[in-house]
Amino acid sequence: MIKQAIWRILWLGAGLSLITAGQLSADQFMDQLLDNLEAEPIEDRAPPRLDSHGEWSTSLIELLADAIPLPETRSQKSALSRDPRIDPALQTLIDVADRKGIGGLEDTAKDLGIPYEDRRVLVTLVAEDYRDRIDLEEAVEDLGGEVTAVFEEVVLARVPAGSLRSLPGLQALEYAAPQAMYYPTYDDVLDLDYLEGREERFDEAASRMDSGTKASEGVKSIGADRLHRAGITGRGVKIGIIDFGYRHYDALQRAGEVPEPAAVRAFNRTGSIESESEHGTGCAEIIHDMAPEAALYLTTIDGAADQIVAAASWLASQGVDIISFSGGGHGDALNGKGLLDRFVEQMAQEKGIAWIVAAGNEGASHWLGRTLDEDGDSWIDINNAALEGEDILLLTAQGPIETVIIANWDDWGGDPRVPRASQDIDMYLFALVGSDVELIGRSEQPQNGRGRPLEGIAAGLPAGQYLLVLAAARIDKPVNLHVVARGLQIQPLRPKGSVATPATSRGALAVGAVDVQSGEGEPYSSRGPTDDGRLKPEVVAPDKTISLVYREQDGRFSGTSAACPHVSGFAALLKQQNPSLSQSDLYREVQRQVRPMGQPIPNHQFGHGHIDASKVASSGGERPPGEGGSSVDTEAEIRDYLNGVLR
Repeated sequence: MIKQAIWRILWLGAGLSLITAGQLSADQFMDQLLDNLEAEPIEDRAPPRLDSHGEWSTSLIELLADAIPLPETRSQKSALSRDPRIDPALQTLIDVADRKGIGGLEDTAKDLGIPYEDRRVLVTLVAEDYRDRIDLEEAVEDLGGEVTAVFEEVVLARVPAGSLRSLPGLQALEYAAPQAMYYPTYDDVLDLDYLEGREERFDEAASRMDSGTKASEGVKSIGADRLHRAGITGRGVKIGIIDFGYRHYDALQRAGEVPEPAAVRAFNRTGSIESESEHGTGCAEIIHDMAPEAALYLTTIDGAADQIVAAASWLASQGVDIISFSGGGHGDALNGKGLLDRFVEQMAQEKGIAWIVAAGNEGASHWLGRTLDEDGDSWIDINNAALEGEDILLLTAQGPIETVIIANWDDWGGDPRVPRASQDIDMYLFALVGSDVELIGRSEQPQNGRGRPLEGIAAGLPAGQYLLVLAAARIDKPVNLHVVARGLQIQPLRPKGSVATPATSRGALAVGAVDVQSGEGEPYSSRGPTDDGRLKPEVVAPDKTISLVYREQDGRFSGTSAACPHVSGFAALLKQQNPSLSQSDLYREVQRQVRPMGQPIPNHQFGHGHIDASKVASSGGERPPGEGGSSVDTEAEIRDYLNGVLR
C-alpha cells in the first residue's frame, strides 16, 4: 500500500534527526541515504491503540507524535543547507548524483518533487543582474545543458544529471531551485487506461456529427449567440492557447467543431500537440463556440515553467491578442510576485496581451490558517472541531488516488525568485488503520532564512481517512499558511485563498466556475484573496458544458478549465467590437459586462459576476464612444424579437 517514495521520505527525516543529535555525520548520513534509496521499506514503530473503553489513551495529537519513528528534526538541518545558494531539495539530488551516479536518479528526483526528463534536471537559476544572467546562460551550455527560456535575471534550463555537481561552483549564480510545475484545472483526472482503444470509437462518433449540431450551452447561458447574430464573432482577433495536449483535435476539426489552427507549436517532451490529453481540445472547442471566427494558435506543454514561458513568448511573436491558460499550481508565492506571475504581468504590460487564466479547482481541498502555535505544543494551530479541537487536518479519499499535498506559507521574502523563508514548518501524514495510526509520509525541508516556504508529500492513497499535522519547527511571526490536498476532501475546509498561480498575477484575469445547469457556483472553484489581499477571481463563467471531446466520459467538461475559455472567447467578441481596446481596458470591459453574483459586489467567489453578453447587445447608445455601434445592438434586438414572434 505504501509506495517506496514515502518510505524514502521517512528514512530521510530519520537520518536528519540523527545528524541533529550528533549521532551521525553528514557523510555517514549521505552514504546511508544512497544505500536506502533502493532498500526495502523500513517498519514504523507500532503506535498506541485505543484502550478497553474505546477511548484514545492520550490526546490524538500526542498519539500522532508518538507514532513518528524518531524525534522530529528541530534544527537548521545542516545536511541539506550547506550552500545557501542551492535549494535544499536540489542539494540532496546533487549529493546523490555525485556519490551514487545518475543511474536511478529519476526515482530520487520524483521523491524530492524535482522535475526530471531524459536524464536532465529542470532548474531555475537566478543571477544578481543581467550581465550575470548572460554568464549563467553560457555556463549552462558549457555544462552540456539547454537554456529553454529566460526572463529578467532568471535562466530556466535543463541540466544533465551528471553536471549537477558543477552548479554550486557557478560564480554568477545567486540561487538555484527546481522549476515549478503546473497542472490542468480540470475537475477530473483523465483515466489513460480507459482511453486505450478509444480512437476508432471516437472517430466513428465524430464522423456522424454534422457541424453545429452540438448544443452550445455556455454560449446560450452567456447570451453570446445574440452577438453572433449581429455579426460579432471574433473576426480579426488572435487567441493563443497554452495547454497540455490536443488529442482528437483533427477529428473535431473534420466534424466542424474546431477550426484549422492558424499555427501550432509543441513545447512538450513528445514534440506533438496531440499527446495523451484532450484538455486543450476541449478548451479550443469552447473558444470556437464563443468566437467562431477568431484565429486560434495552439501550443502544448507538459507543465514545466520553462515551457510556459517559451510557449507564451512564441505566441507573442505571432501577434496574439489573448492567451488562454487553463492551468495552475501552488508551488510558488501566491502574492503576485512569483516568477510566472511576474512574467504574465510584464507580458500584459509590455506586449499588451490579455491573459485569461483559470482560477484553479482547489476550493474544496484547501485550508487557510496562520503560522501560530498559541498553546505552545509545537503544532500549528488548526482547532479542528470535528476532532474535538485538535490541531489536525482530516483528509478523506473517496477512492484510490494519486495525490500531492502541499503546504505553502507567505514567507517568500521580497523576491520569491531568491526565497528567504525563516519560518520553519514540517508536515506529517498519517493513515487511520483500524484502531491504529500509521505514519505514511513526512516532509521536513529546512527554512533557515534562505529557502522556499514549501513542504510537499506525494502519495498513492486508497480510499479512507487520513490525518495531517504541521509541526512548528521554528515560528516567530504569523503569516498566511495554505494547505492544498489535491483531489482529497479536507476538514476544516477553508476555500478562501485557494486561487492558483498564475491566476494570482496582477496581469491575469482570473476565472471561476459556475455550473451551467444549476447556475450555482462550483464548490471546487478556487477563490481569493491573494496573499497580498487582491480580488480573485475577477469574473466567473460556465463549466460542465456539453463537449464532444469528452462525450465518452460524462459528456461534459468540468472545472475552471472549462470556464476560462468561455471568458477568452467573450473577450475576443469585445475586442472585435473595439479593436483599439488596450489589455487593461479589455479587462475592465469584461468585468463590466457581467450579471452580479454573491455579496458584496465584487467578492472573492464570483468576482464582479458572471459574464453576460446580452448586456453588450442591449446597451446601445449607452456604451462609450468607439465601444460598438448601437446599430449592431439594435439589429440583435430586432432579430431576437422576430425570432420570438416566429416561434
